[in-house]
Amino acid sequence: MKYYTVLAIIGAGIGGSSCAYFLRTLFGKQLLIDIFEKALPGGRTVTAKVGTCMYEAGGSVIHQQNLYMTQFRSLLSLDAVIHPSSNVKFAIVDGAELRYVHSTKPILRFLKPLWRYGLGLWRVDRHVRQMVQGLSHIYRLQDRGLAFTSVRNLLHGADPGLILEATGSLQSHLSLLGCRKRLVYELGQGITRLNYGQDVEIHGLVGLVAFAGMQPGLWSVKGGNHLVSSGLISKTRAHLRNSEVISVTRSSGGGYAVYSTSSSGAEKQVDVYDAGNLAVPADLSEKHRDFQYLLNCNSHDFYNSIGKVLPVSGKDPESQTVYKVFSGQPLSVDCLKSLFSRIDGIESREFLAYPCYAGTAVFPTFRIAPGLYHINAIEAAASCMEMIAIGARNVALLAYNEILNKNDSIDATVSKIRTKQETYGC
Repeated sequence: MKYYTVLAIIGAGIGGSSCAYFLRTLFGKQLLIDIFEKALPGGRTVTAKVGTCMYEAGGSVIHQQNLYMTQFRSLLSLDAVIHPSSNVKFAIVDGAELRYVHSTKPILRFLKPLWRYGLGLWRVDRHVRQMVQGLSHIYRLQDRGLAFTSVRNLLHGADPGLILEATGSLQSHLSLLGCRKRLVYELGQGITRLNYGQDVEIHGLVGLVAFAGMQPGLWSVKGGNHLVSSGLISKTRAHLRNSEVISVTRSSGGGYAVYSTSSSGAEKQVDVYDAGNLAVPADLSEKHRDFQYLLNCNSHDFYNSIGKVLPVSGKDPESQTVYKVFSGQPLSVDCLKSLFSRIDGIESREFLAYPCYAGTAVFPTFRIAPGLYHINAIEAAASCMEMIAIGARNVALLAYNEILNKNDSIDATVSKIRTKQETYGC
């Protein structure tokens, strides 16, 4: 029985750090892990300093049913900042025209959306809960040590209905649920532009994940979500290398050669590893209105959404009010001035936030080649911190099962999975 003694992980975000953790729990001390990261750990959970406070600039909120992120927070003894939902005032705008203004008064909070969007709201909510339940079956599969070589096989193993959700656009799925057009193109498009910068022509599964991000019970890590990545790397005792990877090639002696440069770019180095994991992305109305969130359902406008944000400390400073603006392109000062009557400072971050989704999902493989895996392939289904952690555990299990020749635990058929579920009394 042979163990890969040295493994490289490229990227120190949620994917790379959680994969290192899952690998350590599987292999124990018999595995040496190098993590390459040209910047600080955290990946797309970056923060930005505005005034005297730090704010989330990337991945901001976590769903209450995100099991792995919740476990990581507990493991690392991190505190949570709960994001309120009942008293948040938001509006939906189509260019310069307000389409809907949400109320914080209890009776109006119930009646206004029902009057404008109808009973389709309840059907969507029920559908989202069913989708979340389907995805939760992945946890049980992974607890049994099962791994999958492709995103399609993983979703099908958990719930074949997830594949159907990813076949056809969110617009078509909402229409089949009997939703009004204004629900689809106002609320639906506002939510998808907020979460993914794209309209309701994205596939249905990722659209439902976007809707789940609007449910109550959302939270973030006090001090910044990036603390999960740095904490897991420390817990795993992986070797963090502050280097930029240039390329990964097969080594003539077996394994993979990782070509990298130091953070200064002065030194070039090549290291050979038994296996490698890639944890990198796949490819308003009047200014005086006081909303905490503004969703833009106009797909041709220059911004996707505007939201008031709290510092990572969870305390709202009295000295300043900070808004986060999502856009597909860098915004000029003139664009920002058209949105705000007063601007005291601007901080911007540009990164590959999420894939460009089509109306029907195209599912890639986790295994690029024997011993080389891509964690972020999972983002073809949906992109959020929890999904990336799920992809990370799948890749860790896939590497482990292949190294130990546990072929029965790779791409198990649905019939075998159901037999195990019955055996365990699920």
